[in-house]
Amino acid sequence: MDAAESLRSAMEMCAPLAQGKQIRFENNLESGRSQRGAPGGAPEGAWVLGDKSRLVQVFQNILENAIRFSPEKGKVTISCRPDGEYMVFAIRDHGAGIPREHQERLFERFYRQDAARSEGNGGTGLGLAICKHIVRHHGGRIWVESIPGEGATFLFTLKAAQQGRKSGAS
Repeated sequence: MDAAESLRSAMEMCAPLAQGKQIRFENNLESGRSQRGAPGGAPEGAWVLGDKSRLVQVFQNILENAIRFSPEKGKVTISCRPDGEYMVFAIRDHGAGIPREHQERLFERFYRQDAARSEGNGGTGLGLAICKHIVRHHGGRIWVESIPGEGATFLFTLKAAQQGRKSGAS
């Protein structure tokens, strides 16, 4: 399946939240733009093995968090790149960032870095735990890279679909 389709669906669902804060998306998955000139001669498109609706859920959860923690009139960048037999997806915001001591725990159920900061944002502390479960179920991994004051990048991997096998669930 083409991950760009799942991303588009998630972006449509997140559009009202993004518009409310005047956040714009920079989508680098469209038509394989993020892979042109990539090492290893990667094919165009972000073709992966997986369940489209579950991938929509992963993108939506991460995008909602990126929007919530981004400054007004900010930008959220979505990209991917091949890495061996996987595709690595990255969603970057330009918010306050996440201190190192919180980064590993973000994917635990009900964990919130700062409960006071989450009040009014509708967060339950389940979104990233759900993402972790879905990504692991598909044979991938998920993590965050962040420097406080410079935003956060959430990354996850999914098995790349082989040429000629660009469909289906895992």
